[in-house]
Amino acid sequence: NQGAWEDFEAYLRTLAQSGQEIYIISGVYGNIGTIAQGRIVVPHSTWKVALVLPNGTNDLQRITKGTRTIGIIVPNFPPLNINATWRQYRVSVNEVENLTGYNFFSNVPKITQEMIERRKDRL
Repeated sequence: NQGAWEDFEAYLRTLAQSGQEIYIISGVYGNIGTIAQGRIVVPHSTWKVALVLPNGTNDLQRITKGTRTIGIIVPNFPPLNINATWRQYRVSVNEVENLTGYNFFSNVPKITQEMIERRKDRL
């Protein structure tokens, strides 16, 4: 990994080492072609969603309207900016859901889910 993706993974490791629990979901979206004689599909973008909680138990019960979530969508087509930081690619979890069709945090009470998914991380 390199660039913003590597930068984000390092940031999440730092949070985990500082006593936070991190739930991470990641994947790819679309395709811009293939390589290796068509055996490998090159994705249009990569995405990652993280939910950050202080260490503890009963995780689902500890998710509140103030729980931090971070979404990023990183383009995977030229020109690639390997000097970009992950913060440049921040989006709301809702934006990742709209792109992928997934429904994250569906076990969280609906009003809480809506709050944490629509907020774009600013830290």
